[in-house]
Amino acid sequence: ESESARMRFAAARLAAGLALMALVTTACSRHKQEAIILANQGDQVVELDPNAAIQKYEQATQLDPTSHQIFYKLAKAYKKKDEWDKAATTLARATDIAPSYANYWFERGWALEKRAEKQPPESRVNAYEECKQPYQKCVEADPNKDDCYARLAIAHLFSDDEQKALANFTKAIEFRPDDISYYPRLADLYIR
Repeated sequence: ESESARMRFAAARLAAGLALMALVTTACSRHKQEAIILANQGDQVVELDPNAAIQKYEQATQLDPTSHQIFYKLAKAYKKKDEWDKAATTLARATDIAPSYANYWFERGWALEKRAEKQPPESRVNAYEECKQPYQKCVEADPNKDDCYARLAIAHLFSDDEQKALANFTKAIEFRPDDISYYPRLADLYIR
């Protein structure tokens, strides 16, 4: 009798565990669905009212903190308002979740670069140093992305590393020889 009681107890524990798992899975699934609904609502208003979109995206990220797409949308809404610090921070979250997305690294570098442009001249070099890592990660995630090489070259140029700037402008041209915007900066570096 004790063997059958133990088996019934084990079966009851298993059933309780499965029920708990189902409950947790349902709750997680519901949160993800609600996050998607909020993100879609944000998408509908982002052009006309970035503040309202930001509120929707922030609520969505709280419901689903694993959705790199929602963090990316939030960062783009901050970008519309020229809130570069918030965009960079939000993109850091997106790159933590999805490190293989070159676009996220590029956008993070861009946000840091825009922030660097607003710095006083004496601290601009250090600010451009921060841009290098995301642009380098962008190149690693997608070695064919010419924009990443070009922006990395600019970050090197503004932080006084002309040799690396030269190498990265050259790489940008190798991948996109029809983009004439790369040539004047490269020519200027050769003249120097």
